[in-house]
Amino acid sequence: MSEDKKTGYRLEYASTARAKCKGPKPCSGAPILKGALRMGTLVEIAGHSSFQWRHWGCVTAKLIGNMKKNFSDADDLDGFEDLKPEDQERVKKAYEAGEVDPADATVAPEGEEEGGSQGETQEEERR
Repeated sequence: MSEDKKTGYRLEYASTARAKCKGPKPCSGAPILKGALRMGTLVEIAGHSSFQWRHWGCVTAKLIGNMKKNFSDADDLDGFEDLKPEDQERVKKAYEAGEVDPADATVAPEGEEEGGSQGETQEEERR
């Protein structure tokens, strides 16, 4: 996290595929693929701070509402400036609407057990 933006939230692209999504079912527990846009929430566990990650498509309206209580603009979030322009627009659009665009929602591929999917967005699924 950058020193000048300690927001409690972080936007970034997954550097590996090791992190598991902490979003809602059916995606909860699914790996976040390397290079995927993800949202982190800073948590403290046993005196250590770390992020709990979720796919961008697994960000809930409640989470966006919590972010908006502290930050009036999406570009105030840590990592926003490092995103590709098209992803910055996706984040801004969701921030203004108060929810992630349904086209960005992460869904488990058919036949996968909950938590066992790779977690694809509906847009990726259509390709």
